[in-house]
Amino acid sequence: MAATIRGPASDPYAAMQMKTREHRRTHGCEAYTFEDGQGLAALSAKIRPARVIELGTALGYSACCLASGSPYTLVDTIERDPIHVQLARQNIAEVNLASNVTVRLRFCNSTEDAYTWLRFSVF
Repeated sequence: MAATIRGPASDPYAAMQMKTREHRRTHGCEAYTFEDGQGLAALSAKIRPARVIELGTALGYSACCLASGSPYTLVDTIERDPIHVQLARQNIAEVNLASNVTVRLRFCNSTEDAYTWLRFSVF
């Protein structure tokens, strides 16, 4: 098994954040990474949500931060780019959060569209 490259100890997903930035440069896409992953994780730990819906997965960084707040938090993240879906699923599996984060391929025109689709297809 290959060694996982990690960023600073304070952010266990920093390597994923760096991968996202590099992917954006080489792919020329709109895969932005959230800048305050520690803040997302702290918020999730404080609120301890049962379920989170994220629109725009990129490569999975923020979904992992949200899922790491509690072992009981489930994150459904929706992404329209099939390449991003594949890379995000791989990244999420590498950090052992695949049971907490589900990456869904779907183009949604709005938050309401995403909520309606999730409500009738997942819950």
